[in-house]
Amino acid sequence: MYVPPDWGTSPPASTLAPRPQTVPARTVPRQAPPAATWAQGPAPRVPVVRGQNADQPETAPPQSAVTAAAAYTPPPVPVSIPSPRAFGVADVPEQQAGGNATGTDWTTVRQRMKEVGIVAFKVLELPQGGWRFVCDVRTTQPGRLRRIETGPAATEAEAITLALAEAGRPDANDR
Repeated sequence: MYVPPDWGTSPPASTLAPRPQTVPARTVPRQAPPAATWAQGPAPRVPVVRGQNADQPETAPPQSAVTAAAAYTPPPVPVSIPSPRAFGVADVPEQQAGGNATGTDWTTVRQRMKEVGIVAFKVLELPQGGWRFVCDVRTTQPGRLRRIETGPAATEAEAITLALAEAGRPDANDR
């Protein structure tokens, strides 16, 4: 790499721009207002807006019994809303309200899956109707899984039950 001989050195002071000198600030004498302004009198005051209410009186004037009775308003009438059934909307069954429309108790199913050694599963609703359950089960051989497929079954719960029964049986290739 080539570096010119004068590279990296400062240029001579004569080529630099001169540093600006600070100029003291000029003070301008304040001029008195013209005499015509004093002859007119003081300037009118501009109203000051402070963003607060005017002072309230310390005590309220005493109310008479007639004034208090005229100020009475009856309580509002309770509102009654028709039931959904009145509009023709049927009640949602308890089973669907919980979000479990299939009737499968997943807490129990997951516990049973852990007991038989299922490590992965998939539940499929088939386009032609019915359900299929596919799962992988641990074997006694490390790193080897056994695949179980059940279905088509009429319901999701039936497909899962068939797979759990199959996973509970020992496999001949597992030894």
